[in-house]
Amino acid sequence: MADVYKSGQGAPSHEFETRLSDRMADRFLKDILYPAFVNMEEKGKMVNGKAVQRVSADESAIVVEDYTSGKLIEPKSASETIETMNIDQKKVAHAYLDDFDALQSNYNLQDVYGDILGKKLAHVVDRDILAQVVNARTTLDAASFGGNAGEGIDLTSSNVLKILNTMTTNLSNLEVSVGGSIDKRMDSRFGLKAGFIAGSPNFVGAITEHFSGIETPEGDKDRKANHKATLILGYELHQTTSSLWTGVLTMSGQALADETITVKGVTWTFVAALTGAAGEVVIGGDAAGTQANFIAALNGAAGEGVTYSAVSTADRATLDGVSAVADGTNVAVTGLGANYIKVSTTMSEAANVWSKEKQHLLAGKRGCVDMVSQKEPMLDIAKEPRSYGVYLKSSCLYGRTMFKESQRRAVEVLINTAGF
Repeated sequence: MADVYKSGQGAPSHEFETRLSDRMADRFLKDILYPAFVNMEEKGKMVNGKAVQRVSADESAIVVEDYTSGKLIEPKSASETIETMNIDQKKVAHAYLDDFDALQSNYNLQDVYGDILGKKLAHVVDRDILAQVVNARTTLDAASFGGNAGEGIDLTSSNVLKILNTMTTNLSNLEVSVGGSIDKRMDSRFGLKAGFIAGSPNFVGAITEHFSGIETPEGDKDRKANHKATLILGYELHQTTSSLWTGVLTMSGQALADETITVKGVTWTFVAALTGAAGEVVIGGDAAGTQANFIAALNGAAGEGVTYSAVSTADRATLDGVSAVADGTNVAVTGLGANYIKVSTTMSEAANVWSKEKQHLLAGKRGCVDMVSQKEPMLDIAKEPRSYGVYLKSSCLYGRTMFKESQRRAVEVLINTAGF
């Protein structure tokens, strides 16, 4: 095709306006669950003060005996124990917003970032409350389903209802009625009193698959009444992605150069000496030394620049809530509010493998976790005197615990996540 432009002339140049969309991109923040099941009965008396104490009578001292006429009754001493919940959890989220950026933006940036701060702060509270699951008296694991104690249940649509029924049986054997709540002021969303389970999307998906194609008028009615919870076998089924996760990495064998460990998409590479690249871990003099160096690297602890190199800022943010401790030759990894974490390793030593990758789902009687919130998350806006801008701050002050009386009302459900 002949050139339509005259010799020495290029294509005509035009200026085109760039326009912003009418809305900002969606923000995929976690839903908050804890208000649906925590016990807030102590909140009213804790306008100030730093702790709540609860007194429990020692039931073991009270026994019923046969009485023999004329025989003296040996007195039994009665005693009480005192448990304390400290109001000591102080959390804050903050951001700086330049006045000129806010002026020139198409969007209400104060509202946008205020919403983000509030939801992220509430998520930290949510994951903290759900982590109380480790104090539950009853743990439901693979042992009840033909597997080994301490390992997660291989979740399927065929066994998911058995999980709920086994929970009820275990609680009943502890004289715990699932229905109702500890604080009688808590609402009953379905017109009746039900227990609860904080189910992961995989758990909820197994329930959905089980009932796929089955007419359940009561369940349909429940779903219409409350889109966040479904009533199944006497439990309000709530979906959350903030459950506790744990996994174990065995490191009994020595690592080799260029072998890797990946946690939540963040990769560390073993090296003989640091090269300056991000995410490197120095191979120790023995397996124990290498293990210690990796734990420090994952936690971002002392040793940066000597035994490991830091990961990127974005990767460190991804690891928020993830930590590790040594347990013999194992590395015990915990993910607060993680839901589940994808892990892997390329270590060639046969013993160096991941195992016991588990979600810890909290279930039981509503109110089994006590909470006092002295300062609810709310947005504070303060001018920065040294520049033109404002600080957006959101903070909260609370305490939480699972008192002994409530530990028997809670169930920890361990779900194997290795196949997720």
